[in-house]
Amino acid sequence: MSDENKHEEEEFYIKASTPSMWLDMAEELKISADVMLRELNKVMRISNDVGNIGDIQKQKLAYMHSYMLLSGFAIEHLIKGILIADNPLLVTDKLSGDLTKHTLMQLSKNAKLSLLSDEEELLGRLEVYVVWAGRYLTAITEKKFEEQKGKRSKKHDDDQRIESLFTKLKETLTAKPNYK
Repeated sequence: MSDENKHEEEEFYIKASTPSMWLDMAEELKISADVMLRELNKVMRISNDVGNIGDIQKQKLAYMHSYMLLSGFAIEHLIKGILIADNPLLVTDKLSGDLTKHTLMQLSKNAKLSLLSDEEELLGRLEVYVVWAGRYLTAITEKKFEEQKGKRSKKHDDDQRIESLFTKLKETLTAKPNYK
């Protein structure tokens, strides 16, 4: 094995197995999500009577989808950081199966998180954005598309709820004995 390959393997392991690096990435994603939220709030103040209604609606949807997707990715990184802090063996020369999925609800159960019902509801909606609604036009089946229709939304208080959940998970992660 060349020195370069060995260095890349070491870099992978250090990044993947270090909970604080998962937190760093979560914070970067949250910063990006907050930019989308600010832009969404600006465009929400624009009256639909001004300019091209179609363009305004397109901007609202673009910012909302991006905000929910990036927020979901940030939350996902925190949960995966918690899982790794609890079980460093989830990282070897690859990420374990659980860490390769975007199923936020299952990841939170695996992490044994104590979530309130409104946090679970929010997590379920963020999962839809992370899995498909923030990235693709449709789900992979008509059935999934129809089942998740009500979850493709942003509620008026989601920004506060996301901020609260992010803080709660960050505190959970940084309190772990294996947090480094």
